[in-house]
Amino acid sequence: MSRAMYLAGDALARLGHTVEYAFADHLGPAPAKVRRFVIPWRVPALVRRWSRLRGRYDVVEVHEPLSAGYC
Repeated sequence: MSRAMYLAGDALARLGHTVEYAFADHLGPAPAKVRRFVIPWRVPALVRRWSRLRGRYDVVEVHEPLSAGYC
């Protein structure tokens, strides 16, 4: 999946966007049994936190099995 993220990120960077990547270590640990319920709540929280610190984002691309809910 990281290859797809970097491919999209490279294309956005060529268009003049600043690209940042968040991986599992940015979201904190979660027990395997509840990971699919916990991580979808942590992704928007991370984006909000980074937005406050770094400025607004034009694009947030999420590669998470349950990401359809973000759409």
